[in-house]
Amino acid sequence: MAAQARKSKVLRIAIIQDRKIKQERLIKAGEAVTIGESPKNTFVVPKNSVTGASFKLFEPGGKGYTLRFTEKFGTKSKVSTGGLAAKLHSLINDSSVEKHGEMCHLQLTPQDRGKLELDNVFVLFQFVAPPPVKAVKPIKAMDFRPRLLEDDDPVFLGFLAIWSALALVLTIR
Repeated sequence: MAAQARKSKVLRIAIIQDRKIKQERLIKAGEAVTIGESPKNTFVVPKNSVTGASFKLFEPGGKGYTLRFTEKFGTKSKVSTGGLAAKLHSLINDSSVEKHGEMCHLQLTPQDRGKLELDNVFVLFQFVAPPPVKAVKPIKAMDFRPRLLEDDDPVFLGFLAIWSALALVLTIR
């Protein structure tokens, strides 16, 4: 049961600029998350020293997601992993972080969350349970044409017909 709950979590990401949430999105399992100034990115943010045109921030893997970061990330960047909060600068030399050149990779678990500083942009992330699937009839299949006599009161329509016929007889006479 616990294994199912871990696998069913999705990544929730919020972008904060000027102390206001600008974008928020739930990312399905297996989707990479890119950030930058290009409109093809998952999140579009102004150009900064960290992201440039495009930067792959979260990469899907076999065990979940991997956080990709560099030393250029701000000093306020923090990650809560394994129940312990740590700054990204202190994790660069940690044994749990894989290094590929100047790029660092941190494997995330469903309990992890964090706040990343990219110049004047903050990225908040956490894993949450997916929203329930709604059983809603698609709008394309709905029929909005009016129906005669289907939704109206039959007693009212009967009296309306009688009084209309009586009014027609009296006006002809």
